Amino acid sequence: MIEKLNRMPAVPALAGWAAGILLWYMGAEWWLAVLAAVIGMAVALWRQYAMMSLLYALSAGWTVACLSEPVPAPDAVLDGRELQYVATVRSVRNTPGALTVVADVDSVAEQACAPFGVQIASVPEWIPPRVGDMIRFTARLDAPELPGHYRHAPDYTLRYLADGVVATAYIDSEINVCGHHGGFGPYMAARRDAIVRLLARSGLSDEAYGLLAALITGYTEDLDPGVCEGFRAAGIAHALALSGFHVGVVVMLVSLLLWPLRAWPRLRPWRFAMGLVAVWAYAFMTGMPDSVMRAVVMLSIYSLGLMLGRGVNPYNTLSAAVLIILAVRPYSLFSAGFQLSVCAVLGILVFADKFNPVDPRRHRLHVAVAPIAVACAALVGTMPVTVAVFHRLPLLFLLSNLLVTLMLPLLMTGGMLLIVCMWTGVGSALLCRGLDLLVSWLDSSIGAIASLPGSAIHSIYLTPVQLMLLASAIIAAGIAVHLRRRIATAAAATVIALFCSSCLWGGEDVPQSDAFMVPVRGNTTIVARHGNKAVATLTCHERHGANARGNIERALEHYLAACGVDTLVVTAGDFTVGPYSRRGDIFRAGDVTVALLVHPGRPDSLAESPRYAIVGSRCRLSVDDIFRLIHPDTIVPGYDLSPRRRSELSASAMPCIDLCSY
Repeated sequence: MIEKLNRMPAVPALAGWAAGILLWYMGAEWWLAVLAAVIGMAVALWRQYAMMSLLYALSAGWTVACLSEPVPAPDAVLDGRELQYVATVRSVRNTPGALTVVADVDSVAEQACAPFGVQIASVPEWIPPRVGDMIRFTARLDAPELPGHYRHAPDYTLRYLADGVVATAYIDSEINVCGHHGGFGPYMAARRDAIVRLLARSGLSDEAYGLLAALITGYTEDLDPGVCEGFRAAGIAHALALSGFHVGVVVMLVSLLLWPLRAWPRLRPWRFAMGLVAVWAYAFMTGMPDSVMRAVVMLSIYSLGLMLGRGVNPYNTLSAAVLIILAVRPYSLFSAGFQLSVCAVLGILVFADKFNPVDPRRHRLHVAVAPIAVACAALVGTMPVTVAVFHRLPLLFLLSNLLVTLMLPLLMTGGMLLIVCMWTGVGSALLCRGLDLLVSWLDSSIGAIASLPGSAIHSIYLTPVQLMLLASAIIAAGIAVHLRRRIATAAAATVIALFCSSCLWGGEDVPQSDAFMVPVRGNTTIVARHGNKAVATLTCHERHGANARGNIERALEHYLAACGVDTLVVTAGDFTVGPYSRRGDIFRAGDVTVALLVHPGRPDSLAESPRYAIVGSRCRLSVDDIFRLIHPDTIVPGYDLSPRRRSELSASAMPCIDLCSY
């Protein structure tokens, strides 16, 4: 193992490249990259090639991250005006809740401009725009949301950065398609849409159609919410996202199709080449997500090594694949999907053989036990990312992963065979019925596993220091099991003991009460919490109430779990709150009080001075009456107030938070 570790030139290069991207994200200046390159040149004189490659890669990583920075939006489009834009669609997601389009704007108010990325949210459309379509829309663009309003708030900054999005918009009306730009990307996206349409017309049940579309093409928009929740509860939600496992099934099917070519040894290079072309075509058809790109690049390196008759180091192959991805998409480093994919493969490489108790010389039994060892190794490798992102840890993952390992290849093979039958016009009613039965049985089995007591540990919220200790413990354990030296074992035991001690004696410091605002244009939500009860007051228009309620519940999911909240009251658009939070017209959250002025008459039980006074459209009190009766620190005009009423409140001497200005 030590020889392999000494023959991995891509490992220090990958470490330097990732460090360069991180330094750029943290705001490092250009001179640091130049300094790293100069020191690399000096180190090369002493023939320290590993250090040289690390420093050169650090400089290159910073440079690529800087050059890949999205083009900023012109200042004129972010000043709150409604303008007309023309853009080219890059990606589309049309769910029953909303239509989300990422596009490159190249025209503002009939004036050409440097293309910049914008994310457009709208109501769902029966026929959404396609990738490559030119769309025309009128909207008011905003800067992307900023994180940090409350603990465990979802941070969309890195996702916007990876997608090249520098502005967002919400549109009530339909999006008009005014043209189409061709190209390889739109062509492959159209092929995926054609496959999805074939599956939709095949006669499958809605549940089976959504699952097969997700497994084969990565199209998750029609995935049944119950199926998705069952996979998530059983700890196998990763099976619904395309990854190396799905690519492996495709490779297996391609190998079976090309099996007859083994009869001619001279065609062996052509067999490898045809297989690579087929796998790369599949990757482009699915949109080339990071996990698929990692698997395809690793497969290509491995196949080229076999074609050239050279051995391939798996660690070096993984590092080279990740390095290529970060060279093309440097901001993928911050993607949870990318991190999970890389950590899973690394965990399998480090721990899978060690977790298999069967001697390799007993080949059949060793291979039979291998799936269990691989599942355990992947769980250990991805544990820091899983806990940090999903805040849960599956305990019955062996049962669910074994079930998925057996069933998913059958479903993908049957689904691809169904696509061929539909394309050629061959009858497929019997095949559809068989796939429906398999999906129904899989869903019921996963539901049974998820319902077992102790299937997962939920609400795991670790501090950054604890996450670093957990990652360090796993790294130290991996080094110890391979080196088998006392000092390595002692170091691993020390780090593991520190992590366990931090879990016993440390944790998040959750205050008894807090209140904050979640500013979103058209729906700034006011949240107040005390102990295990919280109230979220929506400020959106009535017609957007249902969608806003779902969005705020998802946004507050981890915050509520971390604070131990078991009662959440979400108010309606007219600020009518539930029975829990009312003491007259006052809601108290510790030291924070919120007055709800939502009735035409005088307020009741408002003898104390509240922090906020939310004024609804039915409130008839003047500004002087509000100040005389309750003495609030801040007035919050409601969303549905008339412009005259809002101006009256805003012009008062009291501080005012106008929700419509967010």
